[in-house]
Amino acid sequence: MSHNMIRLVVLGIVVVFTACQDPPPPAPIAGPLEGAWKIVEWSGAGADTSWTQVAPQPSLYLFGKEYYSVMYINGTEARALFEEGTPGGTDAEKVAGYNTFIANSGSYAISGTNVTTSPMVAKWPNYMTGDQSATFAYRVEGDNLWLENVSNTFTTETPSIIVTTKLERIE
Repeated sequence: MSHNMIRLVVLGIVVVFTACQDPPPPAPIAGPLEGAWKIVEWSGAGADTSWTQVAPQPSLYLFGKEYYSVMYINGTEARALFEEGTPGGTDAEKVAGYNTFIANSGSYAISGTNVTTSPMVAKWPNYMTGDQSATFAYRVEGDNLWLENVSNTFTTETPSIIVTTKLERIE
């Protein structure tokens, strides 16, 4: 057999074995909430009040396959910086910083058009006891996500103010 014939036989064997391999598994389908989001608008409505905030402070919502993490500055004002010369801040500065910041992370579950979050770690210790949760109606359109509070385990009452949070996908 000539070298060309041997090369042709080897090439044929490689082609056959390559064609017989299973195709790679399909990429997992991401859930509708998966990704990184930031708040772009808040609005609230109740019996005696309504408001809209279109320039919210910094925020970050992360949703993975089963877990989430939420951090945002609550309010319309930027957080006050600690004064120079007070590493870690004074007690009053720490309290002010604590009161302007929301943070919790844990697992989430989707049921129909609702998402229920169950925190494992939270800034507020009472929110991470293992029996707390919050449920939101959600809607995704393109790169926007809307969350509207439906209920939470802090109270048995229906929320008196319905807050709608509009987020934009950043990743």
